[in-house]
Amino acid sequence: MSLFIVIAGYLAAGIIFEGSGLVLSKACVLASMIALIGYRLKSTGLGWKAAGWGPADPLRELAWAGGCALAVWALAFFFLHADSNQAGVSRWSAVLDRPDGKLVFFVSGCLITGVLEELVYRGALRAYIRRDAAFVAASALLFSAFHFLSTPWDYVVYAAIGAVFAGTLVASRSLRAVMLAHVLVNTAHLFGLGNWVRY
Repeated sequence: MSLFIVIAGYLAAGIIFEGSGLVLSKACVLASMIALIGYRLKSTGLGWKAAGWGPADPLRELAWAGGCALAVWALAFFFLHADSNQAGVSRWSAVLDRPDGKLVFFVSGCLITGVLEELVYRGALRAYIRRDAAFVAASALLFSAFHFLSTPWDYVVYAAIGAVFAGTLVASRSLRAVMLAHVLVNTAHLFGLGNWVRY
C-alpha cells in the first residue's frame, strides 16, 4: 500500500504541476516526492538508507555512475529509435529553439529529471522491495511503462535501461550514483550525443 501511495503521488504531482512552467513544474514534483517518500519511509519505520541514501563515498560513487551512464548511453544510442519518445521530443525541440533553451533543458531535463526519476523508480521502489531480482524487474517495468514510446521495441529498450539503473543501485548501494548516472546520460543528449533517452 505504501508503494502504491508513492506511485500515485508521483502521477498526481505531475498532473497538478504540469501547467506551471517546465522548470517550476519539475521542481514542484521533485519537492512533493521528497516530502511524500520521506513521510512514507518514516511512517513505516524505514529511513532514507533503505532507499539507497547511505554514507557518501565520492570516488566509488563516481566510478559506479560513470559505468552505469556508459552502459545506459550505449543501449540508447545503439538500440533506440531517434524519436522513441515523440511527445517528449516535440516538447524539448520547442524549448531548445528558445534563447535560454539549453539552460532550461539542463536544469529541468538533466538535473531535476535525473534526480526525480531515480528517486521514484529506484529509491522508493528499493525501500519497499528488498529482494534484488524483484526490485530490478519492478523498476525496469515501471520505468518503461511510464514513458510514452513509439514502438514495442522501444519499451523493451527502456526496460533494459531501467534494469541497468536498478542493478547499479543494488551493486553500488548508492542512490547518488544512479542519480548522477541519469544526469550524465541526459546531459549527453543535450549536446547531441545520442538519442533522446528520457524525452
